[in-house]
Amino acid sequence: MRTSGQQFWVKVPDHPYYDARDPWVEHRREAWRFDLLDLDDKLIGNLDGCESGTFDFNVNNTIRSSGAISWVQPEPGAQPPDWTQVRVQPWYMLRAPDSDEVLQEIPIGVFLPSFPSEALSATGIALDVDLHDKLMILDQDKTEEAYTARSGTLVTTLVRELLLEAGQTALSMDESTEVMRTNMTWDAGTTWLRITNDVLAAAGYFSLGVDGYGVFQAKRYVAPAQRGVQRQFLDDSDSIYDDEINHDEDIFNVPNRVIAVSTSDGETEAMVSVADDDSTGRFSIGARGRVIAENEEDVEATSQSVLDQHARRRLTEMQQVTSSYDLNHALVPLHLNDLVRLRNTQHGRDLHGVVQSFSISTEVGALQKTRIREVTL
Repeated sequence: MRTSGQQFWVKVPDHPYYDARDPWVEHRREAWRFDLLDLDDKLIGNLDGCESGTFDFNVNNTIRSSGAISWVQPEPGAQPPDWTQVRVQPWYMLRAPDSDEVLQEIPIGVFLPSFPSEALSATGIALDVDLHDKLMILDQDKTEEAYTARSGTLVTTLVRELLLEAGQTALSMDESTEVMRTNMTWDAGTTWLRITNDVLAAAGYFSLGVDGYGVFQAKRYVAPAQRGVQRQFLDDSDSIYDDEINHDEDIFNVPNRVIAVSTSDGETEAMVSVADDDSTGRFSIGARGRVIAENEEDVEATSQSVLDQHARRRLTEMQQVTSSYDLNHALVPLHLNDLVRLRNTQHGRDLHGVVQSFSISTEVGALQKTRIREVTL
């Protein structure tokens, strides 16, 4: 056992160190704060009058997150902000069980509010305001003419230039030496988000995202086995999840071979990559006694290694996407694509999964709803 200040760290056999006083598994008091930001994401002040909100995140959506808040006139004469000139950043505050001390706080996101409809009454003004992910900035801005990403261009340089086309400079990107292998061209009217995600996919990156501080995130794809567990949902004395869990699984069409063929511009020969499941798992060629192949053509890949990674990645995703678990739990810091562990001894489940979606409500005591896709490490 080791100590760090007032916190105790305990080593459990076969498990990493964990904080025995992790505030996220203790009794808690919670509160919310809504910050009002300018168009450069600089703090203006608190958004007074915000009474409630909901927020949804989904890795399968082009626009990863959305939300809604209710605003009520806090005092007579008070006016709502000019929603076209501000952004909203909700914060979840975890307080000590016996005081107002804020133990931790997490930003949910930086959102663009839509112009709401107003409900005017004798008691004042009430608004329902929709909130939009900053990815909407790149999705609403489109090319005025055909756009071509030239072969030989460094991918990291290209992505920064693409965001700049939409006026965005706040970017955190994993460095890479990958370059565009062939020219890629998009028609006039294509969104900058579509172009950016196509380039990222060609170089072996996740799709573009935005963190809780409003910074765009371009991260290299990492196989689940290499990600590291971010949260454990265990059925012990520190359990924070509800007993009722839903599990969906459909395995009939799960492939055990992926054939990926790259694009070709007529001068550069197309590359081919075949990923087989030759393991002893239940979906493997040996276990099922037959090949179930999935073919993907015109895959944009900057190199053979990226195409090989793409084929393996698609095989992994297509084998595991059909096994999903829905659970309700106390709010904890989670991100899309995070690796988590779920253990339910009563039903004999002990598995790892990747976060696919989650929903959060500001209602006091509301549980976070999270869907994870089971993965094999």
